Amino acid sequence: MTMKTKIAKAGRVGGAGALICSVGIVVGIMYNNLEKGTLDYPLRVTPEFVQNMTGKFEGCRFKKYKDGGGIDTIGVGTTSAICGEITKNEFTYEEIAKWLNKGLWEAEQCVNNNFKGAVLPQRVFESLVDMVYNNGCTAVSNNKNGQMTKIRRYALQQNYTALCNGYMDWTYGRNAKGQKVQIKGLYLRRLANKEWCLRND
Repeated sequence: MTMKTKIAKAGRVGGAGALICSVGIVVGIMYNNLEKGTLDYPLRVTPEFVQNMTGKFEGCRFKKYKDGGGIDTIGVGTTSAICGEITKNEFTYEEIAKWLNKGLWEAEQCVNNNFKGAVLPQRVFESLVDMVYNNGCTAVSNNKNGQMTKIRRYALQQNYTALCNGYMDWTYGRNAKGQKVQIKGLYLRRLANKEWCLRND
């Protein structure tokens, strides 16, 4: 399929200093570069997935910000773990697309190496890429005791229905009192992961 995404000039949404960018433009730049053979890292995930899953839940910002864990982050949820120390405060669309490309590629490599990504159905593969992009390779692959996670075990067993349903175990966090609680944002993202994973189209 030929990507003919027009990269229009996007206004900066919101009031002064809001600097919210367009995920669609970032995705367009990335996949136009893929078509031209100038993308730094080749990707298996589709533009539809990036737009409607990772991009939808991460959003897009021109300026550096702290994520929920206090980690420096840019663009579409790309953290300093991917792009190194972030010394700039503001980024262009081209820079955001570059770092998103690297982050997604690293997530794909994790899925390929730890979850037998090469044999996974496309939707299962993509849902796992979003899990890794959101949570990190180590957390999705292994529990704190060093044993593999359920979803990794299900992937290796090719039990994809159990894998998809297993995402709903990843909806909890800690409140200010240290109590385990279900986080609405995590619930919605994991539900989207599950639904994407179970699609057969």
